Amino acid sequence: MRRGQPTRPGGRSASEPEYRMAFVQHVHSLIAMGHARMAMATWATEDEETITGELVKEMDAVLENPASPDWTRYYSVHEEARINTGTRRGKRRQRLDIRIDCLNACPRRRFPFEAKRLGPKHDVKVYLGPEGLGAFVSGEYGCDQKDGGMLGYVQSETPNVWSEKIRKALAVQTTANMVRLAGPWRRHNDESGLQHLYRTSHSRPASVGSPIRLFHTLLQFN
Repeated sequence: MRRGQPTRPGGRSASEPEYRMAFVQHVHSLIAMGHARMAMATWATEDEETITGELVKEMDAVLENPASPDWTRYYSVHEEARINTGTRRGKRRQRLDIRIDCLNACPRRRFPFEAKRLGPKHDVKVYLGPEGLGAFVSGEYGCDQKDGGMLGYVQSETPNVWSEKIRKALAVQTTANMVRLAGPWRRHNDESGLQHLYRTSHSRPASVGSPIRLFHTLLQFN
């Protein structure tokens, strides 16, 4: 597969791991390009919904730009997308903060994101809690996905400081967060352009099924 080539239609193949990682890289490249268009200090005190809305707006601008990489034409970005799996229906359905879709695959590839602020009164406990990382582990989010993402909006200190805080908390709460032995907090290196991208791997309840690999993006907004 050529670098930057979009996921092909037609389902699974022997190249599935390669296409899976290309999709993950494209998704995070969109996050990086959208974040780069935002004036970081402007958002140091804004709420999560406001930042997410602006990030989605800027990612949409990237997708609409004729000068963007060719692969971007196959992607779409959705804010507060309803979750149609599980038992909740109608207005009771959960909402993802951001979902990025690849339109050039069948079945369509979807990447769910949950966003949390990291700063005063918004600590690691919330980030790892039942409405954060815990929602992926329980299967409320991404129950039909092998990959998902957490976005940490850093509004105080630095991404490196918050990375260490999250790493330490996960090391203490390994069982509660179902962290797999082969999947502790570690830096993830790719060509997305993100400076603070990490990954973990988590088991999930038998009722959910397959484990999930989570990618953690710490975006500076101060």
